[in-house]
Amino acid sequence: MNMCMWRMIDSFAQHMIVEAMQQHKERCKSWKDGRISKYWMETDKNGMTVLCIQYESGHVWHYHRAPQGNLISIY
Repeated sequence: MNMCMWRMIDSFAQHMIVEAMQQHKERCKSWKDGRISKYWMETDKNGMTVLCIQYESGHVWHYHRAPQGNLISIY
């Protein structure tokens, strides 16, 4: 893969990460997980891409897109 393609993938991933964190914070009364430490992508048993984010607290949250297109936390 060329460098341009990697930049596009990275940009898309960063957009998803920011969106997931913002939606998650909106659902919580108090956010205690802190900032993002690292992230990665996994594939679930149905072949859907799952965004995994580890926060400063050490907690890892997994997000996937609901049928209507918005991100939801699964655990």
